[in-house]
Amino acid sequence: MNTRMGRIIVGNVPEPDELYGRQALIDHLWRQIASSNVLLLAPRRFGKTGVMRHVLKRPQPGYLPIYFDLEDVDGPDEFVWRLTREILARNSLRSLLHSARSLPVGVRDWFKETFDEVGFEGAKVKFKATVADDWRTVARRIFLELEKAGPTLIFIRDELPAMLDRVRRKRGSHEASDLMAWFRTVRMQQRDELRRHRFLVGGSIGIDVILRHIDSSDKLNDFERIPVEPLTSDAASRLIGDLAASSGVGLAPGLVPRILEQIGPPVPYFIPSLLATMPVAERASEPADIGGARRDIPGPHPRAHVQALLRPLPCPAIALR
Repeated sequence: MNTRMGRIIVGNVPEPDELYGRQALIDHLWRQIASSNVLLLAPRRFGKTGVMRHVLKRPQPGYLPIYFDLEDVDGPDEFVWRLTREILARNSLRSLLHSARSLPVGVRDWFKETFDEVGFEGAKVKFKATVADDWRTVARRIFLELEKAGPTLIFIRDELPAMLDRVRRKRGSHEASDLMAWFRTVRMQQRDELRRHRFLVGGSIGIDVILRHIDSSDKLNDFERIPVEPLTSDAASRLIGDLAASSGVGLAPGLVPRILEQIGPPVPYFIPSLLATMPVAERASEPADIGGARRDIPGPHPRAHVQALLRPLPCPAIALR
């Protein structure tokens, strides 16, 4: 899985070849997705999006993943727009919607008039105005049309908790709860009409708190919950060594254990963060000399930050995003 590694760039979502220590997790995820929807649970920076990207870029035969970043979605109309835009970006699915007679007349007219202009802002504005009062029907019928596609579609929805919190703050808890209620009705259709649909959702450890806060009747109880844990020490050590080698830096023999000690639980994000702040001279020095590098990392100590992320999210913190 980790055959290629570039220079140290902090914060990038890793490509499949750059993902470390996640093969067992990904294998388990594919076994679950064959018959269930999946909720990936992890705090930020733990590598949840990297796992989703692996599913997107390396699908198993018979599956077509579609990725949606929901973090800045602020309402149902924007949600349906993102859904439609990503579907139209795939030639194999475009023709299904273009010829769909089950869609409302206004949406069919929009497809005819702007089918080749979906990337333009004007197309987005007109689409959102068209579906504003009937977004539930439009979204449901889009899903029904996609059942005609050959492969099983995996709708990858990243940052669902962030979307719900954003909708809650902008439009009220009732709107966020209504969106979740609609999502549940779609999943209930899987039993009879949407047999080729799967949902892979990414959420923080605070997802249940947010669902309670918006008084959602949908608790995602029908999802298989899979946690994304910190890396093992072996995987983290390989990542440190390969990052250093890709940057042309030699690490002293005792330096890797010292780096892991500084980080605490080996969360993928903090490994390149620490290495990027270490002066080149220190990367090749004895373990006792790396203390200054940690002090150059902006924000709290990685160990303290990880421990804070692992604590249960209190309800009042939702409003502090």
